[in-house]
Formats: sequence, C-alpha cells, structure tokens
Amino acid sequence: MSGEPSYVELGVPDADRAVAFYGAVLRWAVDPSAGMTQIETSTLSIGVHGGDSAAHFEVLFAVPDLDAALAAVAAAGGEVVSPVTDSPDFGRWAECQDDQGVRFGPVIFHCPPCKQVVDLGWTECTACGNRLEPS
Repeated sequence: MSGEPSYVELGVPDADRAVAFYGAVLRWAVDPSAGMTQIETSTLSIGVHGGDSAAHFEVLFAVPDLDAALAAVAAAGGEVVSPVTDSPDFGRWAECQDDQGVRFGPVIFHCPPCKQVVDLGWTECTACGNRLEPS
C-alpha cells in the first residue's frame, strides 16, 4: 500500500541522551541486533542518529515509485531537500518538505539479501524467498 507511515528517524545532537530520555518516558529500548541505534516499537522502527542540530523526528512513508513521488512533491508545492539516498540494506529515500515546511521522506524498501524492491505487506521476498518482517 502506498503512503503508509513505515519508518521514523530521530535526529538529535546526542543519540545516547535521546535514547535515555525516550527510554525513561516511553520505555523504548535499543535493539542491539540492529547494528545501529534502532528502537523497535509494536508499530514502527525508529532509527536514532546523533550529530543533527535540527533535532527532529522525520516520518518515512512507503511509496511504490520514488521518482514519481519526488515529482509529485514538487508539483504540489513542496521541495526535495536532500539527494536520493540508496542503502542496499534498507532502501531508497529522499528528505522532502511540504508546502508548509514540514519534513518527511518517501521511501521504497529493499530485501537485504537480494536488493529487490519489496512491498511493506510482503512477508517473503518474491525474488529470493527471504523471510521479511511483517508490516
């Protein structure tokens, strides 16, 4: 499905402080198997990165076609504010802002072993059979 909130990124000056704060307030715990500062909630994964003076939450929304989504952002009066990032173990996305300055990101996801674009509703990659986390 297109447009589903699918991932949240928290950018802060100090990632350890953010993890401690939200751990105390919301009982978030870091997933040590993620290899980065990753929080798993019952509905969304949250990546936490430090060194970001903007200090913001950014929601990523699943789209079937990133290029079409970026064109739609511009056509609707928004702006693409970063280059497209392509991470083979995650997917392709770009940071955007709407016509009022709210930041968000359209994203398409990849299956980590084979890099096939996958739909959030899939539980198994149709290209390689890799078991995917259910959406």
